[in-house]
Amino acid sequence: MTKHKTFILELKDIVLKDEKRDMVRERYRLRELASHIKKYGQLSPILVVKKKEKWVLVAGYRRVAAMRLLNREKIRAVEAENPVSINL
Repeated sequence: MTKHKTFILELKDIVLKDEKRDMVRERYRLRELASHIKKYGQLSPILVVKKKEKWVLVAGYRRVAAMRLLNREKIRAVEAENPVSINL
């Protein structure tokens, strides 16, 4: 099993793929997740891949939206191990 290192990313540096933006609009569930993150912190890092000079979000769209709802500037992330297999 590979141990992944988490790191901190600025939310402004994360790119969301257009078709995924609609996924994060369910306000009620986002408020619920944001409340949970506010109380317990971010328990799971998001998954990103480096493409050119930006970080593209692979998994964790709701976490990113919830952190933005909380006006947070940073989020814990893990870089995807095999970005070639991810359709970007």
